[in-house]
Amino acid sequence: MAETNGWNQVTTIAHMQSRLTGLAKKWYDNLPKYDYSWGEWKQNILKAFPDNRDFAVALRTMLARKKDDNENWSQYYFDKMELVRACELPEKHAVSCIIDGIPNEIIQTGARAGRYENPESLFSSFLSTLTNRLHVGRQEPVNYRNKIPGRDYLRNKEDRRAHPYQRYKSKCYNCREEGHLANACTKPKKECTKCKRLGHISANCKKSENVSCKTVGAHDKCYYITCEINGQKFLGYVDTGCGGVIVRKDAIDTLKLKYSQTDKIIGGYNNSVTQILGTVTVLLTVDCAEANVNVLIVENSVQTVPVLIGQEFIKKNKILIVRNNEMRVIEDEETGPPGLGVIPVKKIVLVAEEDVEVLLGHVGYIPVTNKQNLEGDVFIEGQVRSLPMKEHLIVRCVTKACQGCVSI
Repeated sequence: MAETNGWNQVTTIAHMQSRLTGLAKKWYDNLPKYDYSWGEWKQNILKAFPDNRDFAVALRTMLARKKDDNENWSQYYFDKMELVRACELPEKHAVSCIIDGIPNEIIQTGARAGRYENPESLFSSFLSTLTNRLHVGRQEPVNYRNKIPGRDYLRNKEDRRAHPYQRYKSKCYNCREEGHLANACTKPKKECTKCKRLGHISANCKKSENVSCKTVGAHDKCYYITCEINGQKFLGYVDTGCGGVIVRKDAIDTLKLKYSQTDKIIGGYNNSVTQILGTVTVLLTVDCAEANVNVLIVENSVQTVPVLIGQEFIKKNKILIVRNNEMRVIEDEETGPPGLGVIPVKKIVLVAEEDVEVLLGHVGYIPVTNKQNLEGDVFIEGQVRSLPMKEHLIVRCVTKACQGCVSI
């Protein structure tokens, strides 16, 4: 405070004297003289009140402090940091001790995967984004001893007839009737095309709408591409394994956009969950394709690139072509990206490597090759084959001439 406010020694000593209380005040009143410099005052105080804290005791106390379900993450962090500072540990060791006090193994794994350098970054980028949901839905233990009849009860035939055991009845998840299992059901198979489960159709599917995402890596450099959001350029990464379009908050702040809050979460980042700050609809332009998409906004520390381009944009009739370590994104109705017309056109015959049965309403992936032993990329035009009772659609794609794959 003296350095911040520019106090001289006289002012500093006066403030020190006015703040002494308790034993320190009694010690000050019994001093033989008071004409000490500020450096001498500090030495006298340290001699009169030495620090006798034992490091082993402080370390054991700090390690025993664990996160409780009834406290929030801010309370746990600041209480733990007080004990960590008493041990005078380095910042990396302090981060490890704070993570060690988290009882949930999934959250522990996510915190360690973040490789945080100091406790402040651990709290601001990870712990402060978590919510206390660990105790929600916890059921009280059931005392089954009171529910199971004793021997005296079993000896009474009248009681057995009045209160028979509740036997487990098999239930079919296809027709929802009891008495048989799904593999023995004689009714038509009812399978959801969204979650691939039995007993309902996609229109009645209650599958969670939370977005799944994988961590962006440094490999596959051709998938890094410059994109435009509402006409302003940002660095993006095309990730076909991501369910949505995810944008960092600093990019949204640069565009000065107002967004609406949401309770959705993203699963997949470091085997943990990430809270979404909000959503907003923007015009996204990637190479030769553009579309209005609803983007998800996350904290800046979540991803290394400003824009993560996933299925929310790709599924809007976009085509990805990767050739010679270069990626192009085009609209589905275009004949090809700029430069594709100069490639010599040569038709070849592709044949299936093995017999594949494709069920009605399903997608089959057919391994293909060619008899001319040609190698390289092959562009396949989408088309419908109208064979009687065997109508099928060949999906437009780019594959390998040898050991390729075609969607039917």
